[in-house]
Amino acid sequence: MIDADKINPVDIAGFFTYWRWVNNFVTAINTPGTTAAVLPGNSPVFKWENLTGTVAYETLIYRNGIRGLDWGIVLVEPNGTIIPYGSGGIAGLALFNFSAPQQSYNLSS
Repeated sequence: MIDADKINPVDIAGFFTYWRWVNNFVTAINTPGTTAAVLPGNSPVFKWENLTGTVAYETLIYRNGIRGLDWGIVLVEPNGTIIPYGSGGIAGLALFNFSAPQQSYNLSS
């Protein structure tokens, strides 16, 4: 379990998501069964016309303006809820174990 409320802000070089989702993000990373994954570049999530799609797309377009931004990362909750985020920082710095997931998330439909 990760106690996100206790992460020292000096250890976080960059984190991007919808500001009202921060509490949901904290809850999600502490929920058993939540996984982190990276959206493939052609994922339909980037084109969704809702807040989830908008945040995912913004991480995609901001990757060039924010040095070291890991983009298109999502938390996938056990109920299927997707919380997109981006993170970045000093090379080699791990914000927490969700910062650079190795698995890809593909929608089944």
